[in-house]
Amino acid sequence: MVRVSMLRLKQHTLATLLYPALLILSEQYSSLFESQPIIWPATAGLLVIALSFNVRMLIGPMISGFVILIADIAVSGTNLGFGMSPLQAILFSAGALIRTLFVLWLINRWIRPLADTLRTPLRLLVFMVLIGPVNGSLDTFVMLFFIDSSTYANDVLLTLYVRWWLAMTAGGLIFTPPLLLILSPELMSAYARRWYLWSSLFAIALLYAIVMFIHVQVYDELEQLNQRTSDRLAESLRDTFDEIVDLNNSMRSLLTVLPDVDEESFFSIAAELQGYDSPFVSFVSWSDWVPEDRRIAYENQFNCEINPIREEDTYSDPSDINVLIPVRYLYPASVTEQVRCRDLAAEPQRRRALFIAIQTGNPYLSDPIALAADQGPGLILFTPAYDDYADPVGVIASVIEIESLLQSSISDNNLQSSWLEIQQLNDQSETTIYEQSPNGLAGLAAFGRSLNLSFYGQSWRIHWRPMLSEFSRIFAWQITLVIAIASVAVLLIQFIAFRTGTLTEVIQEEVERKTNDLTNAQQAAEQATIAKSQFLANMSHEIRTPLNAIIGFAELAQDESNLMTIQSHLKGISSSSEALLGLVNDVLDYSKLEAGKLELHRAPFSLQELAKRLRSIFETQARARGLSFRIDVDCPANKDIVSDETRLQQILINLCSNAIKFTRHGDIHVQMQVLEEQETQLMLVVKDTGIGMTESERARIFDQFTQADSSITRHYGGTGLGLSITMTLTELLDGQVMVESEQGVGSQFTIRLPVSLQASEQAPAGHWRVNDNYRILVVDDNAVNLKVTRALLRKSGFQVDIASRGEDAIDSIRASVPDLVLMDIQMPGMDGLATTRLLRQDPDFRHLVIIGLTANVSKEDRQACLDAGMNDYLTKPISLLKLSECLSRWLPV
Repeated sequence: MVRVSMLRLKQHTLATLLYPALLILSEQYSSLFESQPIIWPATAGLLVIALSFNVRMLIGPMISGFVILIADIAVSGTNLGFGMSPLQAILFSAGALIRTLFVLWLINRWIRPLADTLRTPLRLLVFMVLIGPVNGSLDTFVMLFFIDSSTYANDVLLTLYVRWWLAMTAGGLIFTPPLLLILSPELMSAYARRWYLWSSLFAIALLYAIVMFIHVQVYDELEQLNQRTSDRLAESLRDTFDEIVDLNNSMRSLLTVLPDVDEESFFSIAAELQGYDSPFVSFVSWSDWVPEDRRIAYENQFNCEINPIREEDTYSDPSDINVLIPVRYLYPASVTEQVRCRDLAAEPQRRRALFIAIQTGNPYLSDPIALAADQGPGLILFTPAYDDYADPVGVIASVIEIESLLQSSISDNNLQSSWLEIQQLNDQSETTIYEQSPNGLAGLAAFGRSLNLSFYGQSWRIHWRPMLSEFSRIFAWQITLVIAIASVAVLLIQFIAFRTGTLTEVIQEEVERKTNDLTNAQQAAEQATIAKSQFLANMSHEIRTPLNAIIGFAELAQDESNLMTIQSHLKGISSSSEALLGLVNDVLDYSKLEAGKLELHRAPFSLQELAKRLRSIFETQARARGLSFRIDVDCPANKDIVSDETRLQQILINLCSNAIKFTRHGDIHVQMQVLEEQETQLMLVVKDTGIGMTESERARIFDQFTQADSSITRHYGGTGLGLSITMTLTELLDGQVMVESEQGVGSQFTIRLPVSLQASEQAPAGHWRVNDNYRILVVDDNAVNLKVTRALLRKSGFQVDIASRGEDAIDSIRASVPDLVLMDIQMPGMDGLATTRLLRQDPDFRHLVIIGLTANVSKEDRQACLDAGMNDYLTKPISLLKLSECLSRWLPV
């Protein structure tokens, strides 16, 4: 009892310490990249504890994890980079608990026990998906509630969410399996466990090396980015001031060249120098150099009194007034009258900058001054002007608004989202003249940069820091790539390690299973080879039998002069041809069924008409063998059956053919009955008094290439496909086939399949008659086919033209347009499809009726005829009945 209590105490202690340790490790990983998520080991913590021990063990880790969150908040005001409040810490812990319980429920439902899971690749893969992507997705969903979206730009948020998912997925994949094996060693053998743990340690070490490598690369690249960004901003500011200096120099050159410049000329010159219209250049002025002894004359000349620009401006020393610099012209002119004759040199700071510019002959910037009430602080750029004797004559002064100037340069360099501070450096002080702080945030101080900048008497210091969102945007792909590579690499390493740990037993089981499979496959292949060999022998016999009759009757007919005998031979040829065609159709139907390309066409039809066709086919055959053939139809009056008539007829033909073939005496009875029960069904029954079958034979009759007994093939012939096709067609029609048979008594085949009923539509009685004025062009490269088709058409009373090539057909049609064209599809040179397309391009032949003649019976071949522009198609061999039915659709009576 004491030993059990000690064990539980150790488990509680381990679980209580494990989760907060993983939280701290997660924080350390993310702090490598300014709180950007890299790997989140805490995703594995609670799930490992629940899997290794039980759900009750989660109480201690939840409390210790909450204490870590609160303590971290209390010390630094931030927690794991998100600044959670105590309430947020409670919600975060609750979300982690719910996520763990849900994933645990999925594992218990799908892949328990874990020991078996580690030996099965598919279950192992499901387990890794649950502890990785699924667990990471739920943890990310919880974390999203604690991300301050205002800290990031909209285009960064989605990337950040993806990285959180990758980080938590990687944490689950990397840390769950090794921790699980450490806490639950019974899941694997000692050898397998050692192999896997060493592999996991290698994966973790490799991942740490990759993270540190990328960490160094990111810092180096960010340092280079900082250098480029600050240099670019400094260069932009220098260029801007240089442009203003160039404008002032241009203005000075024009003003000193002209003999006398009036106000209108000044405005015209300033307007032509378009740089003065920049948003950050408030005014440009021309001020005269007026010694004190010329003051009265100047005031009289321009009818004004020279005063300081502002009332508070005073001359600190009487000697300062020995030279006055009053404003004569100001552009734009909106405030000209307010500042005319105002002395620029009255204020000490301006006076100092102004006289430095005049003494040195170079442009000089004043210290920041206050501009108008609706403007921020500004600078004045003084550019002195001299006469031919190098005596000063005046000053051009450009008033620059500092905020507009800096905002323009910041915008040009796409730094609107960065933290910026620009200070003016004096002899003993630093004065901030501009500050930019998006969303009130101070940026990433660790990546900041300072740069001193001097120009035209001013010394500035630029402080720049990237924002967290800017850091995320710039380095999103590096961080995401690290996590993605880590997740894939760890997944592969762990999967291989798991599989290698139990490889021997798995391989043995796999070898045994595959040996059995190969044995069974070999036996099945041998049986299939025997069946196909028998089928080929049967096919050879079945094909040669009607061919023998056809060749024999043809030779006899050639040497016979008696008309009745010739007709008898021709009937034999015709019946043998029909048998051969039926054999070919069976093989083609079987190939379609095997390929899954047989299509059903459900349409209403008359059950009575189907029965009439069966009678016309089999009554004569049965009578010739001395058998009775009877068909009973039970169908509601004036109702049609909706199903695939062609396939139903094929089923009945197969069953009736077999019944006649295997019955020596007695009768064949066919029943066709509509059963209106819960579901309308059609019941087909074919009963004979033939040789019958044993129980073992009944079990094999629907197999391919199979008959009940191999001796049957020798006695009765056949390919062994008929009943296989019947079964497949019945299943396609959602029906069932039942067989009752007794050897020596007979057999009964019963088919039940669902159908629907529809009111019969009586077609108007009519008879198609041939108009002997119709002219038909037959195009076929085979001389025999051409002769047969021409004879059939002439027998029906048509005028017939022939052509053996597509080119000849086009020439014949252009010479004399026929009423209808029978076009063979496959011909040398220009085939039937190409010929039809060429004819359809001619407006004169767009309505010409063209019927395709094809030996291909696939849906694709028939569709190719219609796509080429043909109106209809006939499949070979062509009978007089099929030809008449087709022509009746296109030639009016």
